[in-house]
Amino acid sequence: MRIIGFSILGTAILIGTENVHSQGPEASIYIQPQVTNIIFHISESNSSVTSSPTGNLHAGINLTYFTNEKLGFGTGISIGNDGETINIERRFNNVTVESADYKYIFTVLKIPFQIRYHLMTRKGVRLMFDGGPHLDYILKAVNRTDAGTYNYADDYSRLQVGFEFGFGTGIPVRQNVLITIKPTIAFTNLGFRYTQENYKKNFPIGRNLVKNNLGLQFGLIYVLNKTLLPADPL
Repeated sequence: MRIIGFSILGTAILIGTENVHSQGPEASIYIQPQVTNIIFHISESNSSVTSSPTGNLHAGINLTYFTNEKLGFGTGISIGNDGETINIERRFNNVTVESADYKYIFTVLKIPFQIRYHLMTRKGVRLMFDGGPHLDYILKAVNRTDAGTYNYADDYSRLQVGFEFGFGTGIPVRQNVLITIKPTIAFTNLGFRYTQENYKKNFPIGRNLVKNNLGLQFGLIYVLNKTLLPADPL
């Protein structure tokens, strides 16, 4: 409900549109707390998975170039952790014979390719939408269990493709600086691959895993072309 409230607040502030933007670049830095949920596909009829979404954190920088007062194209780079805790349970004749917890943690380098569109602006305040594909490179992937910590980076396709979308507001604090609040949602195919032959027979998780991230991004935008904002901030 809080995330929806930010968007409603932004809409209320921006009633009455005026064009104060022009062409030019802008840079941004941000941190993004997020919750990760991985959809696991089970290939054994006598096994089940229960997942517990886990909080994670990303941080990054972006550079966006606006071709007109509303439309911009950008890219950047970020780094952070994704992961969650799952429980795999195996049953025989409806009796649980094995139950184990696994905590998967991925350290990811992300390169987004985004289109940003300003839906409305008033006195420098923005209501904006952005979205597009991103490339993820897995720097590290570990699985923590009661028995120890194991490196699973080679069991995944190192380079992955996903899509991310955001909808939020930007509020000026100086003539060329804005603070931003933006809820985001992302979907990424982890592309699990079997590196050992016995995995194909004994590992119950399917080959294609979908990673979902729901985040709330807090950032600062620095407008390199000061004509993008009116002379006086709110």
